[in-house]
Amino acid sequence: MASVAISLGSAPQSFPGYPTQERDDTGAWIHTERYWVKNSAMIHSVPAYLATKNQAGVTVTDPDGNTLKCRHARIEPGPSATDTKTVELTYSRTETKLTLKRPVDNPRSVRLVYEDIPIDDERLLVANGGIFTAQKIIDSKIAGYKSFPLYGIEYTYTELDASFAWTEAAIVASVQSTGSPPGMGSPTAGLWELIGKEIDETDSQAVIREHWRYAKAGFVPIKV
Repeated sequence: MASVAISLGSAPQSFPGYPTQERDDTGAWIHTERYWVKNSAMIHSVPAYLATKNQAGVTVTDPDGNTLKCRHARIEPGPSATDTKTVELTYSRTETKLTLKRPVDNPRSVRLVYEDIPIDDERLLVANGGIFTAQKIIDSKIAGYKSFPLYGIEYTYTELDASFAWTEAAIVASVQSTGSPPGMGSPTAGLWELIGKEIDETDSQAVIREHWRYAKAGFVPIKV
């Protein structure tokens, strides 16, 4: 780069060979701008985060015709003894640092959970799916026990929805819901309850993650 003459006017000067475009291993196009700009003009030459136009005011597109967004910017000192800055901009369609795994990689997970509940709770009884007999409960109360652990299963399922509607109806549809968890073969509907849900928006789709709790004694719907 030392042999390149830098003769800056009011506009930035691109590095030789820039801009560049390359496709990463996910198939996404990455567009890179690299240029010199006067210190006094630097702040006005760096596009805003998610801007679709570059420092020259030109809309950035990939070879497929998709509009790209400015997601990363890097500013460094220019060559020594010059009143310049070096700027590097990266444009892409989607955030390349998204860490959420796609359902094909990790759609489901299961973990054993438990909670301490009052010893008189009938869910503890064998007849209701628990592991304690009535006599065991009586003996434990005499021995001074106040609570027992109730074990269950927590099941998490993740899916992508490119057409998810961000409406109140869609967001609250599963509140206080019991039923059959998605992605599971032959679940017993009355023994599963939805206890948590996250919906995260990306550039092209919604990532929906549901958490379901299993209990042999079933669940009593909450009255509202």
